Amino acid sequence: MDLNKEDGGNRKYILVQLPEATDEKSEAYKAGYKKISDITKERIKRVIKKLDYKDGFKSFYLDNSNFQKFKELKKRPNDSLESIEKMLKMSIFQENILTQGAKEIDLVYEVGLKNGFTLSAKTEHLTSGVYKFTKLYEEEREFYFCFDQKIANDIVNAVPKEAKLICYEKALDDSVKLNLHTNLDLETL
Repeated sequence: MDLNKEDGGNRKYILVQLPEATDEKSEAYKAGYKKISDITKERIKRVIKKLDYKDGFKSFYLDNSNFQKFKELKKRPNDSLESIEKMLKMSIFQENILTQGAKEIDLVYEVGLKNGFTLSAKTEHLTSGVYKFTKLYEEEREFYFCFDQKIANDIVNAVPKEAKLICYEKALDDSVKLNLHTNLDLETL
C-alpha cells in the first residue's frame, strides 16, 4: 500500500490468515480480538488510515457453498455428464437450490468466482426503474444480479446488452424467461 501510494502503482495482494482463536488470557482477547484474523484486519485498517489510502480492502472467509447439494441425484455408472446437467436443470431440482440463510452478496461472489472473476472484482449497487441490482464487474465483464421476487420483460431495458443477468428462476414466468433468453445473456438460480 505504501509503494502504491508512493509511485501511483496498482499492486494487489492476498493475505491469508487462519481464524485461529486468541488466548483467552491475552491482551488481544481482552481488547475484543477473538481471532488472530481480527487483529490482522485491525492492523490493515490502521495502515490504511495512516497512509490515507483510498482503495481500502476486502475481507473474505472460506465457507461452504450457498447452493444445496442434490442428495436425490446419484450418479449411476451409465449417466453421462450431459444427462446429469439436464437433470439439474429440471424444475424439481430448482426448488430450494439455495442453502438456508444464503446472503445475496455471498451469492454474487460465489457465482462470480465460479465464472472466472477474481476476489478483487468490484461490486456496485444500482437501481434502474423498479429493479435493484448488484453489479459485479472486472475489466470488460459485467454481471448484473437481480434478487427481486418478480421480474418482467422491461428488465431488458435496465441491463446492458453485453452484461449477463443473473436472477432467481422462480421470479420469471415462462414468457419472460423466453424473452430474456432471446434478448440477454441470462443465468438463473
